Amino acid sequence: MKSIRRQLTLSMMGVVTLMYGVAAFLCHAGTVALLERQFDAALRDRARALCSLVVRDPRGGLEVMPVDSTLSEFGRARHAQYLQIWDARGRTVQRSGSLDGSDLAVPISREGTGFWNARLPDGSRGRGVWVRFTPGLEDEMDSPAAPPGATSAPAPVLTLAILRDRGPVARVERVLVLSLVLTFALLCAGTLAVVPLVVRRSLRALERVSAHAARIDATSLSEPFPLDGVPDELTPICVRLNGLLRRLEDAFRRERRFSADVAHELRTPIAELRALAEVAIKWPGDTRAAAGVYRDTLAIAAQMERVVTTLLALGRFEADRLEATFEPVDLCAAVRSAWHPIARLADSRGLSVNFDVPQSAPVRADPAMVDAIAANLLSNAVEYCPRGGTVDCAIRPGPAVTALCISNTNDSLTADDLPNLLEPFWRKDPSRSDSTHSGLGLSLVAAYAKVIDAALEVKLTDHATFCAAVTFATSAGVTPSSQPQLQAANA
Repeated sequence: MKSIRRQLTLSMMGVVTLMYGVAAFLCHAGTVALLERQFDAALRDRARALCSLVVRDPRGGLEVMPVDSTLSEFGRARHAQYLQIWDARGRTVQRSGSLDGSDLAVPISREGTGFWNARLPDGSRGRGVWVRFTPGLEDEMDSPAAPPGATSAPAPVLTLAILRDRGPVARVERVLVLSLVLTFALLCAGTLAVVPLVVRRSLRALERVSAHAARIDATSLSEPFPLDGVPDELTPICVRLNGLLRRLEDAFRRERRFSADVAHELRTPIAELRALAEVAIKWPGDTRAAAGVYRDTLAIAAQMERVVTTLLALGRFEADRLEATFEPVDLCAAVRSAWHPIARLADSRGLSVNFDVPQSAPVRADPAMVDAIAANLLSNAVEYCPRGGTVDCAIRPGPAVTALCISNTNDSLTADDLPNLLEPFWRKDPSRSDSTHSGLGLSLVAAYAKVIDAALEVKLTDHATFCAAVTFATSAGVTPSSQPQLQAANA
């Protein structure tokens, strides 16, 4: 896997180097273009100024001032310049001494002014300009008077061309190129030294987060990731990691509590079995006592079997191995079947039990799970209802869903207890003085309800009645609402 630091460093260096290169290219191109324009402008102005070397008199004659004697650079100097003037017929009117009798090869077009590049006689690069012009009239004070009756000749059109060394511009371009190359090399070297430092400093926050994550274990889940000094890009990640730590801490806390609860639940019946075994060993000949020991042992074994069976079912549910067989089930028949074993207990506790159940209420679910849900809800309502209280059981069938609502009088639960009711082994009494209950009933109901796509809700109504409602689908393809029909509990 690629390193973020290495990838960022290489990317930034590549981008910065590319930007330097583009900037250097644009600077070079712009400067060279400006130098070329200035050189051409100066060359054109010089050619226009030299047009004054040729004048004409009123009779049409041309007077040409010798350029060699006036301007030394057009002579046989080391860095000579070259000048030539033609008339309209291509005849040479003036030629500088630097040409040594040869002519300039000028690609003259119809335009009045133009530029061209050429090689000078010494092999260096040159730049030339030609200008078409009309010679001006000679000063009337110095020119002879025209004869009487003579007409003035038309003004001739001449072409003047200058070719000069382009060396000054080339030298400036070379200096510019060397300066840009040196600057580019220094900037690249500086980038190579600075970018890794900047990237390393920018990633320190990520390294701190990584170091904090490396220190986290099962005993330090309560230490959240610090948000002070964390860049904005890492803040959402740290917030979500803190949320994950809280969920993990809650899960570890539930696991530790679950382990302690399992040990406590199994320790009591194991201690009872040990006591019964010690009694049977101490008085082996007492037949009546032995029969009582056998009965107690059987009851304790059945209780432990129920706890283990429930734990196995919850384990299969958490491992996503708890499968359901969907088929039509009569919910009313399941409620009646679940009521018979606990009817005597309800009578012994003096409970007022009310049923609002139709003759039939078909739902689509797993029959065994529906029976277990009905049995656990009715058993919890009867066993946790205070003596002389009321238990209500109502079934409300509908076209798409059917609700089973079981409520009982409440004298201990509060709204703060509701989130804990579905936790395995949770009890309101922390001392667990009641050994007949393991606190797994509602946990099993919640697991079965989720497997068969039923909706479970527990609620306190007016703080005096506890209600548990399960909504079943009546046909395939229907998902029960997450809000069961709790009003049926008040019927």
